[in-house]
This record gives sequence, structure tokens and C-alpha cells, in this order.
Amino acid sequence: MLLSTLDQRADRVLWELSVHHPLQLAVFRVAYAAYVLLSNQPPALSWIPGLPSHFRSAPPGLPSLLPAPSPLLALLLEALLVVAVVALLVGWRTRSASFAVGVLALINSAMAFSFGKIDHTIMLWVVPLVFASSSWGDRLSIDARRNPSVKRTVSPTPQVPVLATILSFGFATAALPKLAGGWLAFDESATRSYFDSRVARGAVTPLTGTLTELDSALFWELLDWMTVIFEVGAAAVFLFPAAYRLMAVVAGGFHIATHLVMDISFEFSLIVYLAVAIQSLDVDRTSELLDRARSLLDRWKPAIWAAIAVAAAAQLWGPGLLRLVASDVLQIPEWWVGLAVQLSLSAVLAGLVLPAERRAFTARRSEWIRRGPA
Repeated sequence: MLLSTLDQRADRVLWELSVHHPLQLAVFRVAYAAYVLLSNQPPALSWIPGLPSHFRSAPPGLPSLLPAPSPLLALLLEALLVVAVVALLVGWRTRSASFAVGVLALINSAMAFSFGKIDHTIMLWVVPLVFASSSWGDRLSIDARRNPSVKRTVSPTPQVPVLATILSFGFATAALPKLAGGWLAFDESATRSYFDSRVARGAVTPLTGTLTELDSALFWELLDWMTVIFEVGAAAVFLFPAAYRLMAVVAGGFHIATHLVMDISFEFSLIVYLAVAIQSLDVDRTSELLDRARSLLDRWKPAIWAAIAVAAAAQLWGPGLLRLVASDVLQIPEWWVGLAVQLSLSAVLAGLVLPAERRAFTARRSEWIRRGPA
């Protein structure tokens, strides 16, 4: 009986998370590719050839199987990744471009991991691999113009629940070691210890001075529990699609808090959460806006392609166009740029999810009132 109930629940969840309009997926594709092209997230390799070979200390797995790149190979791999991202942005041979972005980014990351700190951006590069077989290239793309007869109606998109499952697994693997390692022990705050180690290594935020002097065991213990509760909760709400979408909004606030306290940026995670939130996008309103903008976009097509070329060049230059303008030109500190990006992406997530879930709740409540007591 229990297994049958869980099986039915799982089928319902997979269906609810899978129902997408191609336009929703296309908007997510454009947002994802634009973020990657403008940000400083693509792994850089040009710094590796200048290091002595004995600095290489590849961890087991793909990093140990790949050689250290030569200057020419490093430039070639970086350029190929940028070209693949541009192809994904404009929707040219979208499926091949999706695979190329994912594979090249993982290869470049593995080479970078051989000489330095292993980061958490792998989830960003899982996205195009998961969505390569989806219909996210069926709208707002060169492919769609070349094949106007392609199906453009609501259809199941199993890639979204697959990504949601991977995200849940990621949260679980973050929470379980904390639970097993005594993160919630009352004798010492794990968050305070990690905060002190970050400060000792030079991590400074506008709150660092205040938090350093804050000697409240209750405050730091609450942060320990809030961290674990969030990660366990984010892994557990997979069976509740509405809660999962709301989790994406909560996650935005959680990562902003991490940035404020620890000077650790997870802005790339917010663009990944957009895959779950994009289901709340109003297709009719978006279609109307795109119809109004189509003539304007056609008129400014040369300027748009020029802007894409500039963004691609800035990405090859190193920091990406966003950081190049904000940090190098406007002299805005990197910490504030990261905070602004996270606040913007969090606002997008909240703007998509909260109104849609409020309407859905109102509709369900009206249905309950109409039916009356059982």
C-alpha cells in the first residue's frame, strides 16, 4: 500500500514538474546562455601554462586523465567554449551546442582543478547536458526559423525533474556530512569556526567587523541549524512541486546571506534554480511582449550581433563583460557586483514563483470552498 502510494505520488510529481511550454524553456535557454556569456563563470585555462609542472596535483577522476594544456590548447578550448555558448544563446544547432557547452566546460574545469581549488560550479555545466535533448531550442532560435513546422505546444519535459533530482541529491550530500560530522553540536558553532577561518584567509564583507565582535552563542548556533534545515528541506521537498518552486526563492535568500556573512558567492546556483521556476512564466504575456519587440529586434539585429561579439571577446579577455564594465570601468568592488547579481536573480525567481503560486493557492482554496465539507 505504501509503495503504491509513493509510486502514484512520484508519477504525479514527475508530471507536474515536466509540463512546460517550449517558450518557457526557450526563455530559460536564453537566460542561461546570456548569464554564462556575460559572467566570469566559464573556467579559464590561460593561467595554467605559466605555472611550473610540479604545481600540478590532479585529484582522482577526469583531472588526472587530462594533460596540462599548452598555451595554444588553452586558448583553443576557451575559444571553443565561448563559441558554443554563443551558438546556444542564438539557438543555432541547439542540441549540439548544448552538448558542446557542457562537455567543454567540464573538460576545462577538470584541467583547472588540477592546479587549484575545486569549485562548486559543476551544477552550472550539468544544465546544458540535461537539457540538450529538450525542446529549449524550439523557440527564440535560429533553428526555429529554419524549421517553422516544429511542434510548439505544451509537452512533457522530463529534463526538469531530472535536474530537480540532481539538485536534491546535491543538497542531501551537503547536509549529510554536516549531520554526521557534528555540525549541530552545542559545544561549538561550526558556522562561527568556518567564519573565523574565512576571515583569517582574507574574506571581508561589510558585516565582517560586526560579526567578528558578535559573541552570541545563540546567534551562531541558530545559523548552524538554519543551514542544515535549509539543505535537508531543499532535498526533501522534491515530492511537492509547489514547495520545490518556493525552495528556489528561499535558496536565493540563503545564498545572499552566505555572501553577506562568508563572502562566498553562489550566484551561478540561482540561474540553475531558474530551470525550476521558469514553469511559472506567463506564456501569453511573454508571447505578446515578444511580438511587440520582434520588429525592433529585426531593426537592431546588426547592433545585437555586435553586442554578442563584444561579450564573447570580453569573456575571452577574462572577466566577462559584466565584470569588465562594473569592476574595471566603473570601479565597483567585485563583492558588490556579486551581491547585485544575486539580488537581481533572486528578484527574478521571486517575481516568477510567488505570484503564480499565490494564484494557484487561491484557485485551490476556491475549489475547496465550492466543494464544501466532505
